[in-house]
Amino acid sequence: MIHPPNSFHLQRYPSTTNRSLKAWNASDEYMIDYLRSIQLPRTENLVIYNDHFGYLSLHLSDVEPSIVITKKSQEFAIRENAAKLSVDLKETQFKSPLESFDSEVNLAVIRLPKSMELFKHFLHQLSFSLTKDAIVVAGFMTRHFNKSMISIAEQYFEEAEQSLARKKSRLLIMKHPKKTITEFPVINNIPYTFPAGEQTEIKQYPGVFSSKRIDVATDLLIQHLNIQDDDMKILDLASGNGVIASAVQYQKPEATIHLMDDSVLAVESSKMNLRNGEVYFHTTPSLTDINEKNFDLIVSNPPFHFEHENTIEITLRLFNEVHAALKAAGRFVLVANTHLNYSTHLKRIFNSVHQIASSNKYEIIQAVK
Repeated sequence: MIHPPNSFHLQRYPSTTNRSLKAWNASDEYMIDYLRSIQLPRTENLVIYNDHFGYLSLHLSDVEPSIVITKKSQEFAIRENAAKLSVDLKETQFKSPLESFDSEVNLAVIRLPKSMELFKHFLHQLSFSLTKDAIVVAGFMTRHFNKSMISIAEQYFEEAEQSLARKKSRLLIMKHPKKTITEFPVINNIPYTFPAGEQTEIKQYPGVFSSKRIDVATDLLIQHLNIQDDDMKILDLASGNGVIASAVQYQKPEATIHLMDDSVLAVESSKMNLRNGEVYFHTTPSLTDINEKNFDLIVSNPPFHFEHENTIEITLRLFNEVHAALKAAGRFVLVANTHLNYSTHLKRIFNSVHQIASSNKYEIIQAVK
């Protein structure tokens, strides 16, 4: 059974004060309507991708789908909404975007991600398990159309067609999958030279932030990174592919280093880039989940882009968590766009806040507890 659109009123997790941000959009509704309108194949093997807060998962819960989670916060939100609305997830499986499926897949629904590289990764993962009559339905808001959507779909399917627009949303419907012969997963290699001259290749999976090169802001932070003698317990917050933690490790190989990111693919990427040592990896959106306190130093290039949304609410929550996780007089060093004016927010929480360095667009801020 597929529940009619808007059978459940979902909440965003974490909550937001921005009333324009909802837990679903018109493309989610369109996908559910489409699935209810067609003669479906056997739906025992349904896969859901990129479901942010559970709209697709709850409306399709009776089918007992596999849900591919790219961020740990997605699983948390889906479980929270299911519990609040008394929806039994039954045998629903949460899967990593790096896992293979236990059986053949004949139906998949995808909330199209902003990253076309990640969309390709989804189709690549699916391609090894799709039946010959499988249907894959991807939903997106019309304003987010990217012409590479079609070219990517055509790499994996004989037929890829757009639907008519409805409520400023469209569907991309893919049928007749092609056989895939390339390996999975694909790994990107990014050349990088650390300040002391160490040359390396940073490895990362598709869809992780800044896939072609180390971004300018992160490089600026690394160039001005100063690990002090008593910095023995260090956290890389929103760690991405782990290049900042790698820079920490080059400066202070004897330090205990923790890496934390909401993205499954980011954390798995960072595991390929850190050398042996006392290193711990945490896939979570919240510092309170890792049960670690008294950090000497926390470093970060915190995000404020979340798919197509720009919001600093999540980052500001993290600032409070950082303060609680630092030891007395512990340091928080971050890089950010200057227009975000993070210093103003940090001064409400930390004893001392000052700018270490800046460029035309970015600044490095140190906040001391």
